[in-house]
Formats: sequence, structure tokens, C-alpha cells
Amino acid sequence: MARSGGGDGANPFAGAIQPPKSTRTQIYEAIKWAIIDGKLPIGGRLVEAQLVSWLGVSRTPVRESFGQLEQEGWITRLPTGGYIVSPIDVGQARYVYRVRAALEGLLARDACARMTPENREELMRRTEELDRSAQVRDGRSIAATGRNVHSFIADLSDDTIAKRLLSQINDRVELFRSLTVNLQRRQDEVREEHRRIAQALLAEDPDAAQKAMEEHILRAGRALVAVLTEEAQRRAEGE
Repeated sequence: MARSGGGDGANPFAGAIQPPKSTRTQIYEAIKWAIIDGKLPIGGRLVEAQLVSWLGVSRTPVRESFGQLEQEGWITRLPTGGYIVSPIDVGQARYVYRVRAALEGLLARDACARMTPENREELMRRTEELDRSAQVRDGRSIAATGRNVHSFIADLSDDTIAKRLLSQINDRVELFRSLTVNLQRRQDEVREEHRRIAQALLAEDPDAAQKAMEEHILRAGRALVAVLTEEAQRRAEGE
């Protein structure tokens, strides 16, 4: 993907290693979030010596973290040795969004029963923050404020099973979100979609809330697929 990585010499891991977590856990989390944030670009090669220097650790915990990252699909081992940040599989991305739509739709439905005056006020506040971010075309802020809206709705729900399942794909969702949040057309859509979700929740209409949430997430999935398809076409034309 055409996102900037750490190739300009800047250390994307400054201050990442802190107690009390184990060094290996911190390295694993630092590399994973550098991938999610686009600091380590998709398809980019991971240079072990560079990571060791950036993180200020020895090679052993870096190599150990590679094993977990590979197992979870964040990085891919090359036949010739070494690793790259894993390319995104379009088919898998579609499945993630289908699962996410179903889970978050259920959470939005359940949240309708818990719209107290305080919760109404907080939902409106968070939705307005997202609206302001979209108006000024601040992609990073849109991602953060959108995440806040979704988190608040999930927290309102008593559906612990749906929340637990959603937590298992949320890191992948963050990566996908980062690839589409700067699309101007998508920013306008996100603002309107969240308005509809909020309106349904404020009306305490579970059917409308579930439908609005599902449609929002499925549209996000289609936007991601379009970005990935266009990127694949550009690569093919350049070969």
C-alpha cells in the first residue's frame, strides 16, 4: 500500500519499551501497532537490525516476537529468508467486515434499551466530535472519534459474547480503517452513516439501529475492497 513507513530514518518505536510488561510482549505490540498505524508499510520488508536499533533491545526478543506476529498473520516469512508486512487478502477482508457488521449490529440493537439521559448526551457529544473531524478532513481524528462512537455503543450493550468476539478482530479492523479513512468521499459517508446510527439509538428503535450499523460497516468493507483492488491493478500495470 502507498503509505509512508519508517524508511525515512525516523524511529517509529521511540518510547515503546516500558515496564512492567515483558520485553517480548512490548516488542510484539510495538511492531503490530506500527503496522496498524502505517509506520511499517504493507508489503514492506522488516529489517531485523533496524528493528533492534529502533527498539533498543537485543535480537532474541525481536525474533521471538516475529513468531507470534507470523502466527497471527501480521507478517509473512519470505522463501529467501526474512519477513515482510503481510499483504491484505481481499477475500479475508470481506469476511472480517461481514462478521463485524453482524456483531456490531447486535450491539447497537441491544444498546437501544440503555439510552438514559446521560447516555443520550454522551452519544450526541461523540457523534458531534466525529462530525467536526469530518468537516475539516482530519483522517486521523476521524478514525479516533469514530472508534469512540463505536466503543461507546458497544459499552452500552450487555451482549458480552458479541463484545468478546468483536475484540478478537478489532486490531485488524484498525488496520483496515487506516487504509480508507483519508478518502474524502468516504469521510462524507462516515459522517452521515453515524448520524443515522445515532438517530436510531436516540429513538430507541432497535431494528433501525441494527440496520444502520450493519449498513455502515458493510459500506466500509466495500470501500476497503475498492482500495485494495485499485492498488492491485496499479501494481499489475507497473509490472
